[in-house]
Amino acid sequence: MQIRDRCVMVKTLFFLEDPKKIDWVIQDSVKSTGQSVFISLSATASYAYERYQIPYKSIRDFGGGEERYQQGLENFQRFDRIVTILDKELTLHHNNLTLTPARYSIYNLKILFDTLWNAIQILKQIIDIEQPDFIRLYAIPRVRSVNKVCVFSNNESIYTEVLNMSGWNVQIEIIQETEPDRIDQGITGRSYTRFSRLMDWIKEQDLLFNLGLISKREGIGLATLALYYHIIVMRRNPVLIYNSGYNWDDSLIELFREGMVPVYRIRDEFLTNDITDDTASCEEVRNICGVHPGMREFDTILGIDVSTFFFERLSEIVGRALQESVVAYTYARKKIRRKNIQCLLLAACDTTMGHAIVQAAHDTEIPVVSWQHGGAGYSYHPLMSFIEFVNSDWHFVFGEGVATSYLSTSKCIGLKKIPRFVPVGSSSLDIFDRNKRKTAIKPDNGPVVYITTAYLRNIYMNSGKDDLGVFDEHLWDIQQHILNLAKNNPDKEFIIKLHPTHIDKEPLNGFVIDHNIRNVKLITSEMTIRELTDIAGIMIFDLISTGILQVLTSELPVFVYPGLYKVDPDPLMQLMKRAYVSYDKNRFVAMIQQFIDVHSVDSFDSVDVKNTDFLIRYGTDPVHHNSAVEAVTALKKILLQEYPFPRE
Repeated sequence: MQIRDRCVMVKTLFFLEDPKKIDWVIQDSVKSTGQSVFISLSATASYAYERYQIPYKSIRDFGGGEERYQQGLENFQRFDRIVTILDKELTLHHNNLTLTPARYSIYNLKILFDTLWNAIQILKQIIDIEQPDFIRLYAIPRVRSVNKVCVFSNNESIYTEVLNMSGWNVQIEIIQETEPDRIDQGITGRSYTRFSRLMDWIKEQDLLFNLGLISKREGIGLATLALYYHIIVMRRNPVLIYNSGYNWDDSLIELFREGMVPVYRIRDEFLTNDITDDTASCEEVRNICGVHPGMREFDTILGIDVSTFFFERLSEIVGRALQESVVAYTYARKKIRRKNIQCLLLAACDTTMGHAIVQAAHDTEIPVVSWQHGGAGYSYHPLMSFIEFVNSDWHFVFGEGVATSYLSTSKCIGLKKIPRFVPVGSSSLDIFDRNKRKTAIKPDNGPVVYITTAYLRNIYMNSGKDDLGVFDEHLWDIQQHILNLAKNNPDKEFIIKLHPTHIDKEPLNGFVIDHNIRNVKLITSEMTIRELTDIAGIMIFDLISTGILQVLTSELPVFVYPGLYKVDPDPLMQLMKRAYVSYDKNRFVAMIQQFIDVHSVDSFDSVDVKNTDFLIRYGTDPVHHNSAVEAVTALKKILLQEYPFPRE
């Protein structure tokens, strides 16, 4: 495309992704002739524009949410079509008819599909509406990664990748620096010390590890009792726990008591040494992508040629999955037979290895029993099926509300094998409740604690009834409201707990500094929710998840903004009996302000801090604390075949 004469009035879109380049944007816009339109591609970029009082537009100003949501749902079907082709072809490579490594990659592939579709749809929507002559993208620096990332890293610019593809009908310039080599966020190198080697050895000693876990969470007395049960039990039913067992880990004493011993362990981390860096598997997948006619559907997205980028990432993901699944399947099947394992127990199954281990359990004809690992069942969330209970025979859930939601979702997506959902509560929540501080802090004395969630950035998955393309902007909105609340209450301490991955703490940290807010403390992993619950006077949430269930075991005043994700009527109705809830951000903050002032909220007389309806229906029984007993009793019935086996 020829560049127009600079004397001609043109329209330039200034896309800002990296807030550190705001000065460059200002300088270049002054030099630009014609109309300049400033557009933010991230929450940190939005705040950069705001700091300089530059009028700008964000993604949500351009609409297209319903289209993005529909694309996200359709990607489940696209995923199904592509993995059907790949798994059929790859069977010749691994020669195991029961393994489907491409299908096991749903978590990563859904991110790949959704992130690409989302970025392209957003850019096309903006271009179609603005009709620019030029685009200038000020991207985050390109990182030369030490560790290869299969899907996406939040250190890379997906917008740079997309705008470098063929198919755009506008002149594009990308301003991007290159940073020195470094390890991508979320992937850490490991330096081995004597201590780390000792810890690895302990993890491999199943009995020692289990007793240590019981001792840490329940005390040395119960650990000693568990050892006693392990020694005296006559009829043994060995079980195998995959990865972190979450609630299973908090039910170990009951497993020992009921003779579910030995409790063996299998972890992804101890299988990785058997996986080679051989690129043959990736090359095999890439060859299939290049020659199979069914793959031509995936060459373009909305007219943009994504084939090179998409098939390269796809090949990395599925090629690695092929190696992982073969190793995990072989190892698990041998261990199940050698140790006479009677049942596979798990909580989350979001890795290829996990799916392969589940398949090994099925092929050795032992039951697979999963247990919900965190708060869920609040809305239609089809991806949860594939990372929590797909291919399980039984799935233990926290409460009746979760069972109802999961069953409805499973039927809606046409899940071929729906497990039997058994409400048992949560042993982890029970322990959280039992360990609470005995002396409560009065609301007028303790700090205001705000538990917020993570920005999606490149880790984008459209799974529920929402358009997540504007999620980060909405999250930044509610965070600013809370920061301004803190600013208006300088004598009140505020603690804001960010997601553990939110290391740079931006744009919140910049806002706090710019506005000279001295009563806000930003933390990530410095304190646990348990520790915060024990000292807080007021708790605030912007996401209905595990954290709310934990805090509801207390009698603290709880404020919930549910506007980031759609919530079904029943959980919302149950929650409103216990917490102060509002979808209106201004009203939400006004409610908190009123409670700070007078310890009550007008028109919310029905809120009862002792109400347990939501907790019981979606969490645990806060009175009896018997979730571990309920779960292990149900497990015992399964092994005794007192429950009909829900196989196809």
